[in-house]
Amino acid sequence: MIEISVGKYMKAQETYKKFAEFYDIYTKDFQEDISLYKYLTHDCINILEIGCGTGRILKELVNKNKIITGVDISKEMLEIAKEKLKIEIQNKSIILLEHDFSNNSIIQKYDICLITWYTFNYISKNAVKFLKNISKNLNNDSMIVMDLFYPNTLKKPEINNKWVEKEIYLENKKYLIKDKRNIKNNVEERIQIFEIEGRSTKISTNRFYYSKADIKNILIKAGYSEIKFIENYDVSTIHTLGKNENTENDYICIAKNALSIA
Repeated sequence: MIEISVGKYMKAQETYKKFAEFYDIYTKDFQEDISLYKYLTHDCINILEIGCGTGRILKELVNKNKIITGVDISKEMLEIAKEKLKIEIQNKSIILLEHDFSNNSIIQKYDICLITWYTFNYISKNAVKFLKNISKNLNNDSMIVMDLFYPNTLKKPEINNKWVEKEIYLENKKYLIKDKRNIKNNVEERIQIFEIEGRSTKISTNRFYYSKADIKNILIKAGYSEIKFIENYDVSTIHTLGKNENTENDYICIAKNALSIA
């Protein structure tokens, strides 16, 4: 069995190198977030997506009047995206970039930044620095949009540290996926085993749970303002954080870049 982990001894890039093969199993049929992203980017010309993976959202946002940059830390994910988005890349409507905003910013300025598919939940250190670096690449008053998760193990405590199995078919191949999650101190330790054609790959990751109040505080420290929340990818639910509001499901957080940070 091939074993890969994100943790103290393994770099994230090593995990995503293996996970790239299985990424589309989870994302290929997911469409619930697309309408919201189209709505939020409607008046934007230069769009940044962080955690673009193999390009599921990038392709949906293509428009002759827009330039979309997809960023990921995984070279392997981006290679798959390049193959899937050949035409859009040739037409210069999509740009792909391997970059880690935890370290520094880039040069281009954008009208909006989408941090999709729970990407921010993998940021365990320097979360404020990560968001400040993004802020440097946003125009004044541009919006940042973050898709954040609520752990299944908090919704269903009975599955904590229990194996769950399911079969998924992709391109006429059957994958057996075994999944075990354990949450402790707001860190979800997740083990996944992918079995296909007699081959088994084990991938371990840590995802960090942030409540709405946590995210609001982090964004304020990073220089953002007008922080609001959206439930179920439904823009009609947009609201500011209530005084006694709990976090009980996945959610979207949006905020304005108040100032360009030098």
